[in-house]
Amino acid sequence: MGKSCVHFWKVSRMLFCVIVMSFLTVSCLEKDVYQGHDEDSKESELNGFFDFPTTKVVDLNVKYDLPQGYDVLFGVYDANPLSLSKDGQVVLNESAALAVRSTDKGRFSGKISIPASTNEIYIYSSEAGVPVLLKADLTGTSVSLTEADRVNMEEGAVTRAATYPNAKKVSDHGAFLTLGSDNTITWEPLGGKPLNVDASETAEFKQIQASVLTAVNAVLREGSEPSDLVIGGNDYRTDLVTKDAKVYLRYVCGKSSSMGTLAYYCYPADVSLTKKYIESLPKALVFANTLDESWDANNSSLERGTCIQLKYINPQGKIMDEFPKGTRIGFVLYNNGYRKEIGADNRNFNTKYPFYSTPVPNGGEQFGHTASFTYTDDGHDMILVGFEDWTDDNDYNDFVFNVTGVEGTNFREDKIVTIAGDVTRGTLAFEDNWPNEGDYDMNDVIVKYKSETYYKRTTYLGTSKVEYSKEKVNDTYELVWTGASYKNGFGYKVDAGDDVTSISVSRENQKVSAPTIETEPDGAKVIILFTNAKKELGIENVSPEDMIGMSIKKVTFTVETAYNEEITSGQIPVFKDKAPYNPFVLTAGKRSHEIHLIDKAATSKMNTKLWGTGNDVSNPDLGQYYHNKNYWPFAINVDASGNNQDAWSIADKLSQHEGARIDNSYPNFVKWANSKGTQFTTWWK
Repeated sequence: MGKSCVHFWKVSRMLFCVIVMSFLTVSCLEKDVYQGHDEDSKESELNGFFDFPTTKVVDLNVKYDLPQGYDVLFGVYDANPLSLSKDGQVVLNESAALAVRSTDKGRFSGKISIPASTNEIYIYSSEAGVPVLLKADLTGTSVSLTEADRVNMEEGAVTRAATYPNAKKVSDHGAFLTLGSDNTITWEPLGGKPLNVDASETAEFKQIQASVLTAVNAVLREGSEPSDLVIGGNDYRTDLVTKDAKVYLRYVCGKSSSMGTLAYYCYPADVSLTKKYIESLPKALVFANTLDESWDANNSSLERGTCIQLKYINPQGKIMDEFPKGTRIGFVLYNNGYRKEIGADNRNFNTKYPFYSTPVPNGGEQFGHTASFTYTDDGHDMILVGFEDWTDDNDYNDFVFNVTGVEGTNFREDKIVTIAGDVTRGTLAFEDNWPNEGDYDMNDVIVKYKSETYYKRTTYLGTSKVEYSKEKVNDTYELVWTGASYKNGFGYKVDAGDDVTSISVSRENQKVSAPTIETEPDGAKVIILFTNAKKELGIENVSPEDMIGMSIKKVTFTVETAYNEEITSGQIPVFKDKAPYNPFVLTAGKRSHEIHLIDKAATSKMNTKLWGTGNDVSNPDLGQYYHNKNYWPFAINVDASGNNQDAWSIADKLSQHEGARIDNSYPNFVKWANSKGTQFTTWWK
């Protein structure tokens, strides 16, 4: 009897120790489990189901007035993508387009995903012959824009600085010859519209506008230097050589916001060129105001297709009707040369910033500012010259024109280029104790992502035919933080489509030799990037509390998905799935224990017995996943696309609020959820 009592006491003590140790272990591992007695950890009430989206889908309609057979690319933005540089030049900001699409017969209609906070839509196009910027307010779930919605140069952030106030003003007769009889002016005094237009040549040229504009888009692309053309150096082929008696200049398009002034000069083909020589040559004015209507319909006076006959300028500065064969023609474009002032007669021009076509040896940055190329159009040589009117991007499309009666150079055929498409960014934050409640600090795994799409565009020069194909998608995932004791993994499910040719994974720019890529029964791919976030960050034995304030090196993974480029379309194809796809965390690295965004289905390897356990009320039959009885999710996606880049800052804040519920760290979070996403759409600010 006594021995039995002693034995029972020993067993009870052992059991007590085991229970205590188990409690301590669980407490350590499950640090996120909700503690109801902590007032700061009380769960805020949600007034019904909400799927916590930080994006919205809208119907977009765009209509351009384009020549028959001509279509263009355009980008969709949620803020004005243009601004002024310190030099007074209008530049495209670094913010990426929410979507890149193409027109079909001048129109586009389709759905796009944009940040939920968006209340304005901007359409930007760098293509020739269309308004640079359109703008419309977004008040519902659809928005339509036409050329009537253009933003002119003098509006908003694209306002150009006034014409350089300290520039030297030189009268037209002192600075330029004119193509009028007795050197009379050949432009309207107010506005600069040319008065010496050749009507028949202009009418003929407008018949082929579609193919010419298509060629400009292919070869002289905005923001891309045409390095395969002859540019600068000692190759004088950038100045054209006459072969016929009559020479015509025909305006094609311009992508500069400058009200420039174009003039030309003549010189013998065998002359020794110097800076002083070119500057001293007499020059005849062609266009007083080169501003294209795509920038500003109010201030532009130059219609596309306008044709002017050039005339020979002899060494004495006398204008003659015909050119001697073999004469070289150079051009000079004065940035902001035209002065639009109320009451002024505009016979004075700002000649402070001249840029010459002639690539003079040791001439400096003001010389060698054109790129020319030739292609066959309807059996005839089409010679195009593109001007660069500043010293920065060297894309040579600021003022583009055709010249006839000269020798062709730099013959081009089909042109294939890579086009950057949609860019999607965001932050993913996970609570790793599902199906249990957790502490809702949403920092157990934090990943930033960026997805970039690319296309191939093939242009058949001499026609308006353009074909597109998918090239690749680059997905970048940055592991920022893991405020958990569990050694969690991360992956995502993506329905990339049947035209995928390869998928490669890199870690810190080093290719992963055997990445974990699974194929689901429905054909979708599952890509596991890592299975132990703590090991990846070098903090495997550091507690979440001790991580606060530590300098932790983030780890970047890159996934490149390549596509079959043989599949082509007349318009930009839309990729089947869109980042962040269907991301998930693997709790403690277990492949069968996945935590997804709300109402995102798990993969086929998920342990389905976990549904409806703990605090989870998922119902797969109804397509409901990953929320508790009070409608709270276990993971969120905060979109940081477009003008919402500051949403990336949520990663830094969440990582430093260990144990604090997200609705305490961000008081507007619940207000946003209870408004069903209609209010407090930037709750993280």
